[in-house]
Amino acid sequence: MQAFRRLIVRKAQQFKDDERGVGSTFAIFMAIICIGIGGLAIDVSNAWQMRQRLQTTADVAAHAGALMIVFPDVTGIKTTVSEALAVAEMNMPTSRFQNVLTAADITIGRWNTVTRQMTVDALTPPNAVEVVTRLDDTNNNPLGTFFLRLMGFSHWQISTRAVAMIDVRECHADGLVAGGKVDLTSNNAFYNGMCIHGQQGVLLRDNNFFDYANGVRISMPNPATVAEGGMLDVRGDSNIGAYESAVEGWIVPTLSAISSISNLTTNYSNPTYSEKPTYITNTSANPIDLRATKGQDGHPALNFNISMLEPNAVNIITCAATGGAKVQIPNNTTISNVIIVANCPIEFGEGSSVENAIFITSSTDANSFKGANNVRLGAADGCTGGGGAQFITPGGLNFASDMEYYGSQVIANGDVHLAAGVNGLSGISVQTEGDITVTANNTMGACSGGVDTVADLFVVHLVY
Repeated sequence: MQAFRRLIVRKAQQFKDDERGVGSTFAIFMAIICIGIGGLAIDVSNAWQMRQRLQTTADVAAHAGALMIVFPDVTGIKTTVSEALAVAEMNMPTSRFQNVLTAADITIGRWNTVTRQMTVDALTPPNAVEVVTRLDDTNNNPLGTFFLRLMGFSHWQISTRAVAMIDVRECHADGLVAGGKVDLTSNNAFYNGMCIHGQQGVLLRDNNFFDYANGVRISMPNPATVAEGGMLDVRGDSNIGAYESAVEGWIVPTLSAISSISNLTTNYSNPTYSEKPTYITNTSANPIDLRATKGQDGHPALNFNISMLEPNAVNIITCAATGGAKVQIPNNTTISNVIIVANCPIEFGEGSSVENAIFITSSTDANSFKGANNVRLGAADGCTGGGGAQFITPGGLNFASDMEYYGSQVIANGDVHLAAGVNGLSGISVQTEGDITVTANNTMGACSGGVDTVADLFVVHLVY
């Protein structure tokens, strides 16, 4: 019996000390660990990569859909939904990923920048497109795994969201935007979201005030001071709010390019243009020829007379090619409810005013638009819609002191000069490829958003 007991003890001891097969057991555990690490390295990396691609697809699809709100297809073939789906297909084709975007995941509505929520209201014009792209069970296309499926994790559920919103940037709605510099002299004040952008910098002199707390911004590509190698040139004291306002920005005055001005001239010279103002009811243009009468060599060119204008019509004025011809608006005259297109400079007499009117000249003169003292542009209507005046020129604009602007727009390729004592400036949009000079004692931005425009520079940008 003792011999049997000793045998049992010896066999147990031998079994305990026997290391045969340990390598196989260890290999099994190591294989499991390697599969797990490999799954994390490969499957997680693949999921992250696919999520990035899915997000990019959502971004470009939302952007494409929003562009269709700004520029709808006149044939009606392309729609916001169809464009978003088409762009998603180009980025992640169904042949490989199945349907990452469906019509059910496209929402067209209005984006609230405060609540960051989309609302859909049939009575309210939309301003945004939201898309949700998916690699999940909702679209029956979850992203499968490679190694992790051996551990029981077969797929990922991934979805991404993007919202693209159409917007008119503040600088283009109420602001001074120069392809060159904005030169602000002394004692100017800017309120209510007024924006000042100089592509080549902003020059400040003494005692300018910027209501930074209410959205006034100074913008330029490099907002550092000139002393620091930047573009903000502060030469005076007491420029309150200037440093807080200076932000980096890249706002190109696209509307003031020669090609844009040419297109606007062509469009608004056409009485049947689909986007003409409602006050233009005459479908035929009124030609006004101020050149010498044919067959009478040496006959002086005709002088412009206000009675030549036809109300509620497009008036095409042709000036003599020589002799410094110009269209002169008499003193204390109000011009309203017309479009005037001329090939020579236009001057506004003292005390004259413009309401509900578009002035266009093809003159490249530095003073293609020139105003005497006390000229009023736009109706003093408290920033309500309508009543504004618009000026389009490949040349420059120069207005004298005591000007009043109400909901008016200037699109110029040359320099723009706004003289001293601008009062009652209730909404103004200036875009120019050149410089903008604002002299002393001006108050700008009495109200915001009241500009009547012939063209807007829409921006489509991602807000989510």
